[in-house]
Amino acid sequence: MNEQSIQKQYNQIVSLLEYKRLKEALVQLDAFLYNSNDWTLRNRLEQIQTSYQYMLQYMKLGMKDPERHKLYRQLLADTWEIADQTRILLLDEISTYYYHSLRRNPNQLPKAYDLSAQQRILEGFSDEMAVSQLANYQGLDAILKRHEETHQVMFLTTWSNNNWTLEEFAQAEDMLRSETLPINDLCLFVSAVTLSLMECFDERKINWLLDGLRHTHPQINQRALVGLVITLHLYPTRITLYPELEARISLFREDPDFSKQVNRVYIQLLRSQETEKIDKKMREEIIPEMMRNVNIMRNMKFGFEETDENDRNPDWEQAFEQSGLGDKIREMNDLQLEGADVYMSTFAQLKGYPFFREPHNWFYPFDRMHSSIIHQVGLNQTSESSVLSIILQSGFFCNSDKYSFCFTIAQLPQGQRDMMLSQMTPQDQSDFMEEKNSASLKQYAERPDVISNQYIHDLYRFFKLSQRRNEFHNIFQEEIALHRNPVLKELLSAPELLVAVADFHFRKEHPAEALELYRILIDRKQANADIFQKTGFCLQKEKRYQEAVDAYLKGELVSTGVNCDHHHHEDGHSCGSHENGHSCGGHEDGHSCGGCGGGCGSQPSITGPNVGKTCRTHYRGTFNDGTQFDSSYDRGEPLEFICGAGQMIKGFDAAVANMEVGQVVDVHLMPEEAYGMPNPDAIFTLEIEQLPGAEDLTVGQQVYLSNQYGQPFPVKVNAKDEKTITFDANHEMAGKELNFRIELVEVK
Repeated sequence: MNEQSIQKQYNQIVSLLEYKRLKEALVQLDAFLYNSNDWTLRNRLEQIQTSYQYMLQYMKLGMKDPERHKLYRQLLADTWEIADQTRILLLDEISTYYYHSLRRNPNQLPKAYDLSAQQRILEGFSDEMAVSQLANYQGLDAILKRHEETHQVMFLTTWSNNNWTLEEFAQAEDMLRSETLPINDLCLFVSAVTLSLMECFDERKINWLLDGLRHTHPQINQRALVGLVITLHLYPTRITLYPELEARISLFREDPDFSKQVNRVYIQLLRSQETEKIDKKMREEIIPEMMRNVNIMRNMKFGFEETDENDRNPDWEQAFEQSGLGDKIREMNDLQLEGADVYMSTFAQLKGYPFFREPHNWFYPFDRMHSSIIHQVGLNQTSESSVLSIILQSGFFCNSDKYSFCFTIAQLPQGQRDMMLSQMTPQDQSDFMEEKNSASLKQYAERPDVISNQYIHDLYRFFKLSQRRNEFHNIFQEEIALHRNPVLKELLSAPELLVAVADFHFRKEHPAEALELYRILIDRKQANADIFQKTGFCLQKEKRYQEAVDAYLKGELVSTGVNCDHHHHEDGHSCGSHENGHSCGGHEDGHSCGGCGGGCGSQPSITGPNVGKTCRTHYRGTFNDGTQFDSSYDRGEPLEFICGAGQMIKGFDAAVANMEVGQVVDVHLMPEEAYGMPNPDAIFTLEIEQLPGAEDLTVGQQVYLSNQYGQPFPVKVNAKDEKTITFDANHEMAGKELNFRIELVEVK
């Protein structure tokens, strides 16, 4: 059997169990298990088959059994568990995935899964560090190595453990109750439990996450919350087979704050699915605008203080607004305040460091005492490291980005470090390090909503950028609709919660998703005029014009007879002006809803049978002279992406859209179909004296500059004379004709 056939058989069994067709599922599971040599599982299956036959016999005899429903549910749950275990055992034998490699090779991990022993070592870390400081950090490297090796083993053994025993569950509970276990280590453990659940359902691990919700430290309870929400998303019907588990979750209905937290995480997950669009906007709109107005950017204040009226410069402010830069900066600020992942475009290129080859490092909270960081940032607070430390303690960046930032800074020559810091005035640096401002940054970073959001950003990067990304179930590539989840449905049923999710979809121009939620509110008689107006707008976008008219009319009736042009809704806007800043009759780009066609802001359409599907391709890219610039064959793994979603260059997407699995095509792409033509506005000249360290740069050298938010971005030195230096921020492939040989490996 190969991996595909194993997964196919497993999916067939699961589908039967979801529809409660137990008899057929047992027949297929018997055949599935035949390929395994695990006699324990075979004995369990025989017991289930026997119990099921007895139940059928009693039913035929007309015997009443008040426990029959309970027994049937237990049989379904047990059958599902055996199917899970069988699938993993079969994949352990043949799969090349790291998860199965860990389970298959006993030499990679300790023979025994002993959380108690790992806990004792980790709990002693604080004392060892205290002694080390007394001895002027003698033996520090050895202490850090022992600590990091232990939490790595803890992560890997927990992740690869598919089924906790009662003893292991008790040990995990002890870790949760420990007062001396470092919080960062417990955070890592929560992530290991979550990833393990993504591989295999485990009732005890879910119970542990529920216990984690009650932990006093927000880093723990928020990670547990995100892990629980992801788990419930993955197993929507499975939970209903475990009445005790379902009852525990139901108890949270009495806590309105918990419902709000779950809804907040729900929206944060949905927001992360917008990251590709935001990344595209940053690369194609916001950053180029900043580059076109680099002189204005250099004059912007970077501090926290309120602007003094006497310091206002009308000429500068007028230039700022006339340039269009003001709108772009405000747009970026709005996205960041909303919680959007605005830094993905910057840090995606900074995940190639050896640190990120290990899966657990993606989830370890940023720690200045980590061995990979301590020698880069240092123990002593210099002016440079102090500013850096404060930035890294803030909630602006997720943990993996903080590590990337440190590694990048560490690799820059001192001259380039000075150049980046020079873009902050001494007053700016002083403001950063001022006690009240640093405290404000720390307070922001400790907010539960910021913690959960940044953690989701870490998860998104792991599934998107990690070396083994293709080996994991990426929830961000599939529909997330927790309001339909059987377990969470009642928990998220409050009108204000449904409105929050619906309005998110409305703002992001997802009319079908928003419409579904507005319809629920209308059916429950919980809709106001605003909801009817938004429903009409969504129906209009879906080209259901008669229904749209009806919804608008109902909205006018609900508004107590006041003319729609003059009344105001709950969020402070009229029917003629929606949240996204345009009316039903005319959008920002100058066309009406009736003429949107593919929808406002829609991408140029790509048609083909593979559009919207996850495709895996091998490819080799060459220039016209035959020089190879990229190859998935050399990396040893196919490239995975959603066809037509804008994740690939236009010409590549269009080619794959019509391919068949196994087909190989050769395509020639003009610049317009690839990375576009060079933008002359992305080439800018600065005075060398304004950039300390620039005098040491050479033509052709690639360096990093930073904007006013501290974001590093790559540029190439184009030209240089005694007084000025010219940089090019265009993509290195801009203006080039490209050739690709593409092989479609899989479509799923």
